[in-house]
Amino acid sequence: MSSNSGDTARARFNNFCQYLKITPDQPEVSCSGPAHQLTYTYKIKIGGVVYGTGTGPSQSAAKEAAAAQAIEQLHQQYNGAYRGYF
Repeated sequence: MSSNSGDTARARFNNFCQYLKITPDQPEVSCSGPAHQLTYTYKIKIGGVVYGTGTGPSQSAAKEAAAAQAIEQLHQQYNGAYRGYF
């Protein structure tokens, strides 16, 4: 398995979870700010523990940021054993 630089963090996170046979909890999504300038926050949890929190001007941007952070947390948890794959 090798990482494709064109993959999104969300796709890599999903692949990582499938490989490890873990199922993320239902994500938490919220938004704040004026209607013309909303800021979205997206939290990824596994087993009730937050692994990634992302914010952005769109849900997609917030999801991508949260997934990138969650991947990094998983790498730390597994001592980098899967770095280069996901």
